[in-house]
Amino acid sequence: MPPLADQLLAMGMRELDISLVLARLMDEQYELNATLFLAEVQAPTRIKAIETFLWSHLQPSFLGHHFALDPSFVKNHIDWAGAWRQLRQQHGMSCIQIPKDPQQTMVRFLFVAGPNPLCTGDLNLNSDGANHHLATQFTWTP
Repeated sequence: MPPLADQLLAMGMRELDISLVLARLMDEQYELNATLFLAEVQAPTRIKAIETFLWSHLQPSFLGHHFALDPSFVKNHIDWAGAWRQLRQQHGMSCIQIPKDPQQTMVRFLFVAGPNPLCTGDLNLNSDGANHHLATQFTWTP
């Protein structure tokens, strides 16, 4: 797996935005060389971005571009906050807001996963079960 900065450059992200993402992850003590880009979501708020990531990226097969979760995952949570908390703690996921340009109506959020102090064990992303043909870019729709 290439370093996160290379993954972001390959998807066409601006260097300034990459620097902001890396700085945020360093603040959270992520191991950057072991961190994986998961998806980019455009949404009006962070909560809507997380909801879109969980709903669009995980339903109905619970497969992502780089990971797969057990189908019981969503059933075990009564709200998005609990589901997101588990993804952060057990799978090392993070959601980073990218500053928007004045002409943008939606905010861009980047989803990554990597080793960090909050995720004490293996990331357990089950990448062998992932579907690499799935999209990694999503837009929130009301």
